[in-house]
Amino acid sequence: MRTHLVLGAIALLCGWWVGLDANQWLWLSLAIFMVMLCEINNTIAENICDLITGPHYQPLAKKVKDIAAGAVVFAAAFAVIVGLILFVPKLWPLVMAWL
Repeated sequence: MRTHLVLGAIALLCGWWVGLDANQWLWLSLAIFMVMLCEINNTIAENICDLITGPHYQPLAKKVKDIAAGAVVFAAAFAVIVGLILFVPKLWPLVMAWL
């Protein structure tokens, strides 16, 4: 979760640096908040499963944890796609000028 918080903060700083417009800020905010919400839900699912099963292994608890973790991965992939769509067109000319 810390990694996603740090990356979200970096994305916000980059958005400020490249001068995103209002619509782009909305997409960036959606991506960041979606990842954070999935992370929170994943933590809730893991803690509830651990509370219910205790030290015992339960295949259904594993399935719940895997599904919650998959939602985080899916949201993170969405955030990467949004980041690429927003930042590549603005940063590409800088990269080409540097090369």
